[in-house]
Amino acid sequence: MNLMRTDEALEVLQPSITKLQDFAWTVNAPQKICHLIWQLISGQETVTHAIFEFPPALQAWELSSTPSSSQTFPVSSFYANMDYLFWKKNNIKKPEDDRDPYPWIIWYIWKAMNGKLFRGIDRDPLELVRYAESECEAWHNAKESISAPL
Repeated sequence: MNLMRTDEALEVLQPSITKLQDFAWTVNAPQKICHLIWQLISGQETVTHAIFEFPPALQAWELSSTPSSSQTFPVSSFYANMDYLFWKKNNIKKPEDDRDPYPWIIWYIWKAMNGKLFRGIDRDPLELVRYAESECEAWHNAKESISAPL
């Protein structure tokens, strides 16, 4: 006898991306980056290769301050990668004031891939990570200065 409700059984067989899609809009990053993350979650699985498996992307993740391990992140499942970035990585290392630059790393990997495809420009993964981390820091500082009482 199956004690699980039908919707629970389906959740086990086919994980829902609804939670990931909803959480994408709460990521502490600019709306354009939240929108890109939402599009990636909602779209085709082929983006997994571009963002998490392509050799320059793998190098960028390894060079970033986001905790990674070949067994847990990045992996071949976009769902598992986003689940890791949204929730599981914070059990490994708490980002200071939630300033983990992973949304910017996704953004700049995506931009670098487009630069390679459409203009033949190669970006150095270390340069990409440094720029992403710098942009993340600048965004957080600007956000704090706007919300700080005078």
